[in-house]
Amino acid sequence: MMFGLDSKEKELKELLARLGCEASVFRNFKNGYEKMDKRYAQTASHYQSCLAATVEIRKLAERLEQHFIGQDRMDLSETARELKKLQGTYAHEFIISSQDKEFSSTYDTLIRKLPLVDKGKENALMMQSEVENLLQILQENLNRKKPDLYALSFFLADHKISELYDLSAERKRELVHQKMVNELIMPLQNALKHTTQSPEYKQIQQLILEMTGVTI
Repeated sequence: MMFGLDSKEKELKELLARLGCEASVFRNFKNGYEKMDKRYAQTASHYQSCLAATVEIRKLAERLEQHFIGQDRMDLSETARELKKLQGTYAHEFIISSQDKEFSSTYDTLIRKLPLVDKGKENALMMQSEVENLLQILQENLNRKKPDLYALSFFLADHKISELYDLSAERKRELVHQKMVNELIMPLQNALKHTTQSPEYKQIQQLILEMTGVTI
């Protein structure tokens, strides 16, 4: 029965049947794909929200940097309030990790001590150094390669994000990508290894790319 399948799933099922693949080949892919697809919108939305917050924090940090060199004067108490509102909204394992103690500590310090600078109760040079440190961390993390959100969605269907804590950014990307390839893509690829010259295989390649972001 086709009931419940989206158009791409229907097309894939028909192409696999034309190539003589067992029904289990489609069924196994369908189960994994739907598990991923169910989480994709939420995963992508969360990433974009955290990215936007991080970019906003960087803008504030850049303005603070200009403030301390006398180029763009700011109300430091108001800036501290803006940072407070954004606190935690940036946390994402593929942007700024919630486990990044250096970033969190620097961020907290700025929120607490920026208002004291204008009152002469905090050293401006020390705060300038904290801003520069925060900005450096922000730049490094924002310049990293974007994660594969399809693969991350697939990973999060069975795993907790905490399993990525303490891993390098590169290792996180490798781990989530390899899980999807091993469990979703490779079984399909193995079932089709004798059909690579067929027109149906070319169509399947394009379909899988559209559905998962990965080519077989």
